[in-house]
Amino acid sequence: IKGELQNPLLDRVGFALANKVLFQTETNKRLKYPKTVRFFEKKISLNPNGIDLDEIKRAENSPKEALRQELKLNENTFNIVFVGQLVGYKGINFLLQAFSALAQSGNAKLYLVGGPSVSEHEHVLEDLKGLARELKIESDVEFLGWRRDALEIVSLMDAFVLPSLTEGVPKSVLEAMALGKAVIATKVGGTSEIVQNQSSGILIPPGESKPIEEALITLRDNLELRLQLAKSAKDYAHKNFSIQKNIRNLESIYCELSQDALHAALHDIASKTLKQVGYHYASLKLPAMHVNYYSICAMLDIRRDPTTVHEAYLKIVKADILDNSPVRITDEDRALSRHEYESFYELHDRWPADSFIRIIRPICYSSETNCLLSDRVNGIDYFPILRKALIDPIQKSGLTLNQAQDTLEELGRSLRTFHLTYANESLPSDYLEKQRDKIRERLSKVRSYPLLSSNNQNLWNQLQELSLPPREFIQVSGGMKGIDIRNILYDLKSKNLWLLDPGRIRIEIPEADLARLSATIRILFWGSFSFQFYHHKTLPAVQALLQGYQDYSSSMFRFMMIKELMKHWDMAHDTLEMKPYPKMVKPLIAKLYIDRFYEKHISEEINAYNTALASEGKSKATSLSDVSQNSLAQPQ
Repeated sequence: IKGELQNPLLDRVGFALANKVLFQTETNKRLKYPKTVRFFEKKISLNPNGIDLDEIKRAENSPKEALRQELKLNENTFNIVFVGQLVGYKGINFLLQAFSALAQSGNAKLYLVGGPSVSEHEHVLEDLKGLARELKIESDVEFLGWRRDALEIVSLMDAFVLPSLTEGVPKSVLEAMALGKAVIATKVGGTSEIVQNQSSGILIPPGESKPIEEALITLRDNLELRLQLAKSAKDYAHKNFSIQKNIRNLESIYCELSQDALHAALHDIASKTLKQVGYHYASLKLPAMHVNYYSICAMLDIRRDPTTVHEAYLKIVKADILDNSPVRITDEDRALSRHEYESFYELHDRWPADSFIRIIRPICYSSETNCLLSDRVNGIDYFPILRKALIDPIQKSGLTLNQAQDTLEELGRSLRTFHLTYANESLPSDYLEKQRDKIRERLSKVRSYPLLSSNNQNLWNQLQELSLPPREFIQVSGGMKGIDIRNILYDLKSKNLWLLDPGRIRIEIPEADLARLSATIRILFWGSFSFQFYHHKTLPAVQALLQGYQDYSSSMFRFMMIKELMKHWDMAHDTLEMKPYPKMVKPLIAKLYIDRFYEKHISEEINAYNTALASEGKSKATSLSDVSQNSLAQPQ
């Protein structure tokens, strides 16, 4: 709702049908239809106008000598401007009547920028020209019509006037304020919310010419006041009415609406899924829902009977968000979901039963709704707890450093036991070559990012020419594609860790899982201002994990760590490009955090990899042609 509500019936129908009602101004919201507004209060939000400050800056800095000559501007003349539609409710007739008093002195000029917006208002222009002739001020009033350089014109003026009888949040006033002009505006609609009387402008009552005349004379005769109002107006507009702020507000509203649509869809999907296993949908735990590019996840309360409530976790794998159907399911999606559900059961059955690292129990999979349903536990994210433990070894709550290392050692031991259940599997003979190809693909993508600040040719060469680890050290295991320190919950009461969302199990080397976990430990402090001071404290945590695992190839582990860090580097740039940060800020983030961090850690991993190769009796310069094409060795 931009200005005033006009039709009592249709406006109420609009309120009833809309998911969201946006007002540009609190004044119009409060004064028009107060009962209707109170009834639909939950639907209503405020989103005032915003202005493009880059356009304002461009208008201020553009050459204006030709424009000065065109407008015949005189430095000794008090120049006044109006910008907007030439329609009755803009109150321009009152402005002309007020201006006639100034025009008699011979040192004032009025410029009207704009014209009729529709054919039915074309008579207004002729009426205003007739009024100017009647007041004998036609030589002092310029009807400029619609102009592309309206901002440049305003920037050359001494005062801006908006004599409207009704308004929303007038953009022309905001732009005049941002250009540093003294503003006179009628106290209607949202104008009183953006202009502070006698502070950033002058507010006058609507529908009268005398107050306009008095305000114009005041500004003409008091240069100090005019400059003071102009400065305050500019500071206030730049601080509070940027278009970026307006856009962020709209984005949050759109997100809220999409969440509401997802909640309704999840209610239907959950009901269909639970019906297959004899449960009933009780409630969706809000706001405990997460949506990303690949899945929608939600926490549910479900029940078999009216008295027993069971906590569950619902995941729709690789969901596509559409306008008409919140979730579109393809055959590929169903195949991925089936694989993930089977992997969940496989992990649950093969995981060591005596470990305090627990696996959440899967409940069911529905091919119809493409849903995975599992038990839910009440815990808190392990990721921030581990970070705090590494920073402060003697904290009173959460984990101490020793406890953190114990949990990671146990995770390593449990992972080793799980991997050993796949001892009789085999890998493709080109497994290592494919892993190196993935490193090179990530390298090529990272180097193509426009925000990349790193230009370390030595690092690029090392990654491009990376040798392969010795094949005789290869062991085979069931790797968890989604294993991640960030997918672990910590139960403060039982001190158990719960491994969530391990993804799809596939046959690969055990060092792949170790590298996935270690890489996310290494980036514990990335993204915070403290990472440069604390990231070295992740090394004992990684060592604890490896010590618990014990039997692994150092060169294989370092090789897979390089691959994982390259993946995270690529993802970090992807994330940065999608962030709504100012254009000048993104290169600084890339330079000071992303590229500096990953360049350092990947270089360290390459050095550690070469050291591991040497210690295992292999040359650092092993090339692809030197590697045997025999089948990969089975574990001893």
